[in-house]
Amino acid sequence: MIVNGSHAHPSVYSHESHPEPELWQLKGIVPALDDPDPEVWVKALDKLSRYKLDQLKPPVEIPNERIEQIAELLVYKHESKDQTENQRKSVQSRVRGSAAEALGEIGAAAYKYAPKIAELLTDEDSDVHYRAVLALGQMGATASEYAPQIAKLLINSDGNVSSSVAKALGQMGVAKDYAPQIAERLTDLDNDVRASAARALGQMGEAAYKYAPQIISLLTDSDSSVGYSAASALGNMGAAASEYAPQVVERLTDSDSSVRSSAALALGNMGAAASEYAPQVVERLTDSDSSVRSSAALALGQMGTAASKYVTQIAQLLTHSDRDVRYNAAKALGNMGAAASEYVPQILPLLTDSDNHIPHRAAQALGEMGAAASEYVPQILPLLTHSYDRVRASAALALARMGAAPSEIAPQILELLTESDSNWNVHYSAASALAGMGAAPSQYAPPITKLLTHSERDVRDSAAEALERMRPLKLKDLLSVLNQVYWYQGEAPRLRFLAYFLSGGEEDSLLLIHWLGSPKQYPHEIQEPNHQEGLDVLNLFADIWEPSQDLSKLRKDLERQIAIVVDKVNWKQADMDLLKEHHHNLKSIDSQLAAAVNAKILALEGQHWFLIGFKIWLVHVSGWLLLIIIYPRSPQVQGLIWDRKFRTIVGLGYISIALTWIPWLRYRLLAPFRQVLVADASLDSFDPQAYFPDSHVKITRATHTEPIQTAIGQLQSPVVLVGESGLGKSMFLRNLVKTSGRLAVYLPASQCAGGVVEAIQAKLPIAAHDPLFLQSLINYNTLDICIDGLNEVSPDTRASINTFVDHHVQGHIILTTQPLEWTPPATAKTYVLQPLKRQQIAEFLTSRQGILPDDVPVSGVAYEQACDDYLASQLHQTQSKQELTAVRRFLLHGSYTNLDIGLKSNSCFVCIRRKTASSTPQAFYR
Repeated sequence: MIVNGSHAHPSVYSHESHPEPELWQLKGIVPALDDPDPEVWVKALDKLSRYKLDQLKPPVEIPNERIEQIAELLVYKHESKDQTENQRKSVQSRVRGSAAEALGEIGAAAYKYAPKIAELLTDEDSDVHYRAVLALGQMGATASEYAPQIAKLLINSDGNVSSSVAKALGQMGVAKDYAPQIAERLTDLDNDVRASAARALGQMGEAAYKYAPQIISLLTDSDSSVGYSAASALGNMGAAASEYAPQVVERLTDSDSSVRSSAALALGNMGAAASEYAPQVVERLTDSDSSVRSSAALALGQMGTAASKYVTQIAQLLTHSDRDVRYNAAKALGNMGAAASEYVPQILPLLTDSDNHIPHRAAQALGEMGAAASEYVPQILPLLTHSYDRVRASAALALARMGAAPSEIAPQILELLTESDSNWNVHYSAASALAGMGAAPSQYAPPITKLLTHSERDVRDSAAEALERMRPLKLKDLLSVLNQVYWYQGEAPRLRFLAYFLSGGEEDSLLLIHWLGSPKQYPHEIQEPNHQEGLDVLNLFADIWEPSQDLSKLRKDLERQIAIVVDKVNWKQADMDLLKEHHHNLKSIDSQLAAAVNAKILALEGQHWFLIGFKIWLVHVSGWLLLIIIYPRSPQVQGLIWDRKFRTIVGLGYISIALTWIPWLRYRLLAPFRQVLVADASLDSFDPQAYFPDSHVKITRATHTEPIQTAIGQLQSPVVLVGESGLGKSMFLRNLVKTSGRLAVYLPASQCAGGVVEAIQAKLPIAAHDPLFLQSLINYNTLDICIDGLNEVSPDTRASINTFVDHHVQGHIILTTQPLEWTPPATAKTYVLQPLKRQQIAEFLTSRQGILPDDVPVSGVAYEQACDDYLASQLHQTQSKQELTAVRRFLLHGSYTNLDIGLKSNSCFVCIRRKTASSTPQAFYR
């Protein structure tokens, strides 16, 4: 049996002949199930089916998850855009069938999947239900519940299916129930039906022996294939059919040569039970028909030691005058093996027979005797250089079977492997010889791998078997196997599986197979490799670069995959030496792909220097951040940061830009001077609760008004606020500065005679170190600028302020003034503060209750009523407009010391005094 499958179906090997797998073999087979090509899975599953898997013990075992993986393939659906519907179905059927057979070999551990396997019995592909039958049969009596379904396939005209059905029924112990049904078909008019019926009964063994007479009658069938099937069936029945041997012997002298041949084969198949008829079979060695002679020789060999007492008669024919007789006598002795070894001296002269066919067959005979004839190795060695290629081939096989030391004959056999003008039989026999020697030296792997793509299937199979006997191949030897895939794409699944098998599951070997050997899909096409995967692959590629130099096709693919992996992975600086090694390798052979690898190296080097610079920059920034953190509490640090030279030299130029561009940094630079900037607003004595927020404004020449908090709640652009004296312009500014949460500077207009920036600088002596830096901070709206009382300064000062505002179109600036003849800044929006209406005055007076002293005589509802009564007495419709205006000013602005509101109710008297800034309307609004 061979690793990659032969022309014989796996089922030709009986379960009893299946060897138990070694650990390395399982480790090589199982990973092949992860290959992207389902054809490779088929090869792996077929290989598993050739081992005895039902009694595995740790560590030699198939993991449960792998068994489940195989079971999932029972319902595999193959999708491929590159194949026709028939091709797609063919692949699908092969996967399902192979999975079923493998599960059958696994036995009890896979029994739970029997229902799924049974579903395949009705598959439209005969090979699928053929394998499903084999699988259920291997499960024996435990799967007997499926016997009725299996028996339905007995009417299948496919001989393989019906034979497998019969065998499965026998394994389940129910064959006798269905034997009569099969026996009826022995007389069918169709040759194939009769032949398959005979084979099926033979598969049932002793359970069908009573039908032996009917089978014997088929030995004389007009169709030779039926006769051969009958002979095979009788043999499969074993000793149980030997009682019918006399009837078979009678047919050894039939006039029809095919009948004589079938009779000889039948006796041989019966083995030792028919050995008493060996003399009659010996006579057929001189039959006029070559097929009869061959069958007789084979039959004698099958009788084995039981026929050894007739060796003398056979040996006498070695000197027969007819070369064909001599040929078949040697063949018979060879088939008898060690039992005929004492007659080797009589065979040796045939090695030098002038008829080339005789030395060929004599060498074969000696080889069949195995170690019993090992003392004659020196006499066979010269045949390795015989002029006839068949003799050389037979000598090579014979020496291997006789146990000749590999070191003694391997060099000569290696020469046979490389003979370009030899018949394919020579290559086949040489490969088989190496396989038969066991673990041949691995240096013979490369020449053997060349035979993996030989035109003859038998040669390919023997080469594969020879490699298999070498046990796991080293990485460099595995390259030769993968290289053959590029030369023979039609054999890609077989060769790729062979590579898996020969890897023994070794990690680097599996990685190699995934990336090279023309896989159906390359790993990078399935999933982008991560850094570690890329590193592993490139290290592997570096290891195989030199060993692959003579493998042209593989080397080309290797170049491509190196470039792909280099491109796909994000590399680190530590990988530079590895990348440079690959660049050097590619450049040394003038590969066009070297440029792509070099580009990646250059990019990585650039990244490296960038990272170094970035780290230096981080250190530099960290130092400056530390200074910024210390800045509010350290006058020394404040002095350094406001020093232009220090910022330019130590800040490397960009720090000044960052300090002006980044809002948080701008804020932090001026935050320590917050109190100084608003000192003129007297915020310490300002109570926001005393502020009346419900005043209204309107834009110049507009007809509608809006609350001042809505119109100018926050400064977003320059604003001019115009209002009569006492309406609350200054108090609005103070409240704005107090509550906005932003940095602000409060400037009486009189301080701006020398310029607004100069007025701000005057409040910040530290800015004298770098006035341009302060100008930049102002330009970026770090401060809300509040300038109060433009009506109190000269026209030149107002013009200077106007110019400043016009240069700061988006500046957060507010100017307040009483009405006057002047032109406001063109970029500013002008709002006119409106006088309070009666209701607003009432709300204002009522709102003052919260800030009155605790000892006032009137409070609560009484206070509110007192306010209403007072307003009613002071404001009434009979007054002229000028009188109403005067009263409002008296209420809200008069130059009085005490404002008494008399209230007779409850004998209370309210006095609102103007002793503090928060106790009178005048103090609130100015």
